[in-house]
Parts: sequence; structure tokens; C-alpha cells
Amino acid sequence: MIIHVFVDPSHAWGKVKKSMLERLGVDREISPYSYQRGEFAYLEEDRDLGVFIAALENAKISYKFKEHRTDKDSHVRDMDMFKPESRQ
Repeated sequence: MIIHVFVDPSHAWGKVKKSMLERLGVDREISPYSYQRGEFAYLEEDRDLGVFIAALENAKISYKFKEHRTDKDSHVRDMDMFKPESRQ
């Protein structure tokens, strides 16, 4: 699995499918400090991305990161706050 990580000067987010969060049973653990658009969640780096990575490792799913850097505010900041389907 490749996790695209969007990095701006002050923060970063990992892009993952919301269905994968549900499949791993961590969708309700994700904070509103993460974002969403369409079928994807953009997990903030400080906590939520770590929750997801731990679930991947527990499920023995391998992953790699691919970084996308900008020296401006990331487009991720303009997205809606994350809410699992059950909380919308």
C-alpha cells in the first residue's frame, strides 16, 4: 500500500481510503483534526496517521510513504473535517 503524504511548512497528512479505515476498525478513532474529500481521508500526522499505521502493522499490511511537499499551505487545509460515516 502506498500512502501519499502531503506536507506543508507546518504539518502533514496521509491520504487513505475511508473504506480502509472502516475495514481496519479505526474509523471512529480518527479525530476531527484530520480531513476528508470524497472517498479519502487525510490523516493528520501527530496522532491519526499513527493510529492507522498501527492498525496496518497489526493486520500485517505492508506500506510505503510517498511525500508531496509544498512551501505554501497545503490544499488539504481547505477540505472538510473528518467524520466517520456513523457520526455524520
